[in-house]
Amino acid sequence: SETAPAAPAAAPPAEK
Repeated sequence: SETAPAAPAAAPPAEK
């Protein structure tokens, strides 16, 4: 949804 804050695509996923 446009109303929901989207995470920055530029930042890499924090998968550890």
